[in-house]
Amino acid sequence: MAIHPTRAGVVLGDRMVYADLENLIHVRQPAGDFAIELPGAFIYRVSYRADAPDKLLISGQWQTETDVFAIEYDLETGEQALLESDGLPAYKCTILDDQVLYALRIGEHFEERRINESTSLLRRPVNTIVRLQPGQVQPIVTQPTGGRSRRVRTGSEDATTMPRGAPPGSGEENHDHAGPDDVPVSRDEWPLWAKTIARLAASEDRGVGDTIARTIGPVGGDAFKEWYAALTGHPCGCDVRQERLNTLYAY
Repeated sequence: MAIHPTRAGVVLGDRMVYADLENLIHVRQPAGDFAIELPGAFIYRVSYRADAPDKLLISGQWQTETDVFAIEYDLETGEQALLESDGLPAYKCTILDDQVLYALRIGEHFEERRINESTSLLRRPVNTIVRLQPGQVQPIVTQPTGGRSRRVRTGSEDATTMPRGAPPGSGEENHDHAGPDDVPVSRDEWPLWAKTIARLAASEDRGVGDTIARTIGPVGGDAFKEWYAALTGHPCGCDVRQERLNTLYAY
């Protein structure tokens, strides 16, 4: 097992699927790597159907709403559908043939839930997920800015959110360097993941990048870099990414 900052993920055989801290879902497999994105969503869980491993089950929450969602995404065909159990989003569901279990909210707190067996499952076809090939132009994303959300194209002149670096091996890894367009983000506009990591800050940390490196260094460090390179054939770009995060999310 290797330690890597992610929101969620799953490994099945020679396929690894994980959601990074910016809510982009990466698929690593011998048949070819790619990524998928749900613009405007926080990703809380990524799994797969027990009876159909090529179908991902993705749960999360829309950034502009309080509602959660569950989407089934077919890695082979690209077909996708919102899942509803008993008239509610099938949040964090698992599916095996006709049996569906999902996390039903029962209390005041967001994750105060119990595992509930569904009596009905409804699929609503959607075109929410965007599939990205390595080296493709960055997608439209949504991030909260000052209590509101705005849709921007990463790298555009009016983008106020942190642009993603290009996928490893695309020839665009230098996008992870802090460049002239990278200016510190106001603390009250930091995304949730950055605020969470900042709680682990030490006095010597310059920014979020240092906190991540210090936190996972003792259990990852060089061993993780070697593992990542062996697995993907590409360097992880950890050092330049650390500096970029320090610039954008400085303490």
